[in-house]
Amino acid sequence: MSLSGKIARNSVIQLGGKAVGLVATVITVAIMTRALGAAGYGTFTAAFAFLQVAFILVDLGLQMTTVTLVSDARRDATTVFSNILGLRLATALAMAVLAVGGASLLGYAPEVRQSIAGLAAVFVAADLIAVLTGVFQYRLAMARAAVAEVAGKLALLSGVAAAAVLGGGLREMVLATAAAAVLHAVLLWVLARGLLPFRVRFDLAVWRDIARTTWPLALTIAFNLIYFKMDTVILSWSWPAADVGQYGAPYRILELCINLGYLFLGLVLPILTQAAARNDRTRFAHLLQRSFDAIIAVTLPLVVGGALISTPLMALVAGPEFSASGPLLSILLVATGTILLAAVFGYGIVALGKQRVMLPYYAGNAAVVLAAYLIFIPRYGTYAAAWLTVASEAVILAANLWVVKRLTGFFPRLAGSATTVAATVVMAAVLLVTAPLPVLARLLLGTAAFALALHQLGGLPKGLLRQMVKP
Repeated sequence: MSLSGKIARNSVIQLGGKAVGLVATVITVAIMTRALGAAGYGTFTAAFAFLQVAFILVDLGLQMTTVTLVSDARRDATTVFSNILGLRLATALAMAVLAVGGASLLGYAPEVRQSIAGLAAVFVAADLIAVLTGVFQYRLAMARAAVAEVAGKLALLSGVAAAAVLGGGLREMVLATAAAAVLHAVLLWVLARGLLPFRVRFDLAVWRDIARTTWPLALTIAFNLIYFKMDTVILSWSWPAADVGQYGAPYRILELCINLGYLFLGLVLPILTQAAARNDRTRFAHLLQRSFDAIIAVTLPLVVGGALISTPLMALVAGPEFSASGPLLSILLVATGTILLAAVFGYGIVALGKQRVMLPYYAGNAAVVLAAYLIFIPRYGTYAAAWLTVASEAVILAANLWVVKRLTGFFPRLAGSATTVAATVVMAAVLLVTAPLPVLARLLLGTAAFALALHQLGGLPKGLLRQMVKP
């Protein structure tokens, strides 16, 4: 099979695996929120967010740079990857211990501390999964990685469902989550060994070489995720667990939508990188514009439609107790659209190899937003957290736009989005007219109306990604 054929096949497999995983994750969240209620799910969310922030400190940007490092002809792939794995394992285990101890010092309630201790295994496994996935990307064998991911998602769904049926509570949900993550990591480890004969190595000289390559991206990710997750952590310090749960459920939907958008942009990134390496400004601008148009076509109806059906949608997904999360979902979907638009230009900056240019913007934004979180979230709660998330992501969008414009002269044209706006208006009208119907029926009818209107108006053509790949 040709290289382009292998890339296309891997892309299709990734999309299929992610689609199955998305469905499984939505069902898992629906079961968990109903079984735990707002307070129990709030405790789970608080523990999870605390560990996310803690593990940011040892991220090191390795998830995005593993493929680049092992593909470098100047380095021995097995030696480099073995040391990446050793570095990741050492830092993850150290942070797990520190996080569990830190939770006690911060005075979290016993159930939150116990959840942190159990979920720490999830984050150690997740760090290994992120690095191991690089082997499959390097060998263009994502089918095996997709099998492991689907197995992990289905194991999580099965474990959570079994816990709910047997009357289990928070502890059982935490154990099911940890067991599924460990299973996913073990499967990836076994499958990856068949592609690259790695072993865990602790060569400090190689670690220093890896760090020199990854530190700009590591800092960028750290600044980005600190303000992305600290809102939930601060909310858990100052408000009851039920409020954290009401915020955590729609936030989970935000994360799922973002991951799907990142999957599309991840497929475009290698093509962007090639155009940048050739200094082909015309090709680079074409790819960014088409990516921008595609993300607008997804996010605009998501934001508008979400505002119209958010309350019944949250009741459908998470249960009637979470109807109060509807307005929060509307706000967080605005943040979702902003994040994905910023990612278009952020990936362009990565393709240009100019990540360091963004460090002052990320650092400044993280400092200001963190201060705002500390001031406003204890006073105003979930709505302050949601709107500050929107504001912080808008700042990053503006910064990414400015940097891309300064580096390449590119600024997106909005004319191509006119058909998306018109199709979204049609969709909104359908959602309003069908208000008496069940929310699932409204969702399906609104989606169909948008797709049909976009097609009839000559919106995004078929085979967008294929057309983008063409020289």
